[in-house]
Amino acid sequence: MKIGKVATIGFFDGVHLGHNYLLDQLKSEAQLRNMQSVVVTFANHPRLFFDPNCGLKQLTLSDEKVTLLKQKGVDEVVMLQFDQQLSSLTSRQFMQSLVEKHRVKVLLMGYDHRFGSDRGTSFDEYVEFGRELGLEVKRCDGFSESEVMVSSSKVRRALELWDIPLANKLLGYKYFVKGRVVEGQKIGRQIGFPTANLEVDSLKLIPSDGVYVVDVDVEGVEYRGVLNIGSRPTVSGTTRTIEVHIIGFEGDLYGKEVELRFLEFLRHEQRFSSLEDLREQIRKDFNQANVFNFL
Repeated sequence: MKIGKVATIGFFDGVHLGHNYLLDQLKSEAQLRNMQSVVVTFANHPRLFFDPNCGLKQLTLSDEKVTLLKQKGVDEVVMLQFDQQLSSLTSRQFMQSLVEKHRVKVLLMGYDHRFGSDRGTSFDEYVEFGRELGLEVKRCDGFSESEVMVSSSKVRRALELWDIPLANKLLGYKYFVKGRVVEGQKIGRQIGFPTANLEVDSLKLIPSDGVYVVDVDVEGVEYRGVLNIGSRPTVSGTTRTIEVHIIGFEGDLYGKEVELRFLEFLRHEQRFSSLEDLREQIRKDFNQANVFNFL
């Protein structure tokens, strides 16, 4: 029977390769001590709590993050709501809550991590607080991929710059977006290429406007798809939409959830002089999506 827990703290947005490195150390430390491995994370980003209008979007929503962490072999995920009460805790008070509420015996800290209302606290002070509370505090090293530090910010930047291969490389998996299929204007159907219009959680980061090649998961079956993100200027669209043509799929998707896995950026959205020109470009997009060999 495992007694006690080894924990690490962080938002873990995207659960990317840098996080994996920390998680591997967490699991190794827990196994060595015959303890449970625990990730303490937050349902809402602290930055959004302090500045609700900052516009920050998340790589992973709470349920997606829990799934990814569990897939990495973490025994337990503690999901906290970052609210006024939590934000007012000093680092020592927060560490005390980990000991008393969650039976944490060892705290593994990322190489640059800080927490608590007294964020100026040094690592040596964390160690001293831990000693007073009966909590061992250890630090792990950072992880570098091709001499570039892996961070959630770098993944976001890659997605904003249409660099899907880099984003996927930093994540260690294909960036994905889940959405519910809702009714659209059916313009795609009118020109022979019906699309599924997706409604996505407003907190989820959507890559920059453009046309992408994606894999589409429909109820566990994977299809190739061509995705358009943008305002559809050729048909005088005024709002941003997310619509995907699923190659080879026939059926009714309304109300169902699908998952898009991003493979490559094809081109920027553009205004065509006619629907026929748009139709011809879409044919080219589909041909490119079908023949391109993606890893």
